[in-house]
Amino acid sequence: MNTYTEQNLYGKVENSIDWLDILHKIGVDVPRGEEQFNIACPFHKDDKPSLAINTEKGVWICFAGCGQGSLKSFIRAYKGWSARQIIDFLVENSNGYNPAKVFEIDTPAPLGLPALEEKVFPYKQYEVPDWIYDRGFNEFILHRWGCGITPTNGLVIPAHDKDAKLVGWIIRREHGVPKYVYAKGFKKSHILFGQPLVDTSNAVCITEGALDAMWLNQLGYQAVALLGMHMSTVQEELIMRLPSKEIILSLDNDEAGKKGREHILKRLQGKINISYLKLPAGYKDVQEIKNSDIIKETIKNRRIW
Repeated sequence: MNTYTEQNLYGKVENSIDWLDILHKIGVDVPRGEEQFNIACPFHKDDKPSLAINTEKGVWICFAGCGQGSLKSFIRAYKGWSARQIIDFLVENSNGYNPAKVFEIDTPAPLGLPALEEKVFPYKQYEVPDWIYDRGFNEFILHRWGCGITPTNGLVIPAHDKDAKLVGWIIRREHGVPKYVYAKGFKKSHILFGQPLVDTSNAVCITEGALDAMWLNQLGYQAVALLGMHMSTVQEELIMRLPSKEIILSLDNDEAGKKGREHILKRLQGKINISYLKLPAGYKDVQEIKNSDIIKETIKNRRIW
């Protein structure tokens, strides 16, 4: 198995990092299209823009004395991240990083999906980290969904449109910040994640996250994910085209998830048979429920709208 450190991974993509894009992603208000500029320093009360950034050289300096150095050091001071978290973030958000291209593949195409031009099932080269097994997933379901593993132990999940065409990918990390990284240009609101695997008239569960849909699928249920708590107009149209006679909403068990559920219920009322799950107390989402009997009972007792 190949072994990689975060530092030599960073070296592979260092020249392809878009520092403007990186600064924007961590929440810094920066002007687009400029290599050198000044902004208000976030480390002191700054009435005049006293922090200079040069994205071409990857450096910064605060003329009021707060510090200077590489933009990696700026991220450390701004976000409070560790060196590993910073490099992990930079590697997975660089223009030169494509997880589909770093894997050595000799396995068949994922079950139910056509062969991918750039396959992402990497068991020959990278070991599946324990955190994925700890969540209850087995190798069969990872293979079925065409998943891969990044060199930094993230789970790569390919995303397909209704015609089973690969249109993007998601990286789910156990400890990285942010936990989810999406392929650049991937329009997640334009697909129902997992739709190509829905092929019967049985009820289909609709979840927020990809892992929730994969978990329900592993337990024997049809499931798709919105990849968020909101349903787009495109996703509504895709839901109406599903072969299923009923959809079961299974959004997260928090205030945001409940608001999203109410919004979707109102939009789909009268258009399709729809119900929703009331998760047992203490569970944020279905992926936290490891007992298949509890899942079965929860689905059996779903609330009809």
